[in-house]
Amino acid sequence: MKILLFILTILAFIKTISYGLFELKENKNKPAAITIICLALGSCIFTSTVVFIR
Repeated sequence: MKILLFILTILAFIKTISYGLFELKENKNKPAAITIICLALGSCIFTSTVVFIR
């Protein structure tokens, strides 16, 4: 079960990062891109930490 949740977290992380890069390249919206990437990184770390602690 932990492996499945880890894989889903990585997939969500990749999709979110790709959207952040899209915001940066296509829309030239640097603050939004930085915010999206930081939130994606934070959520990936938080989810992995909570799963492996439990």
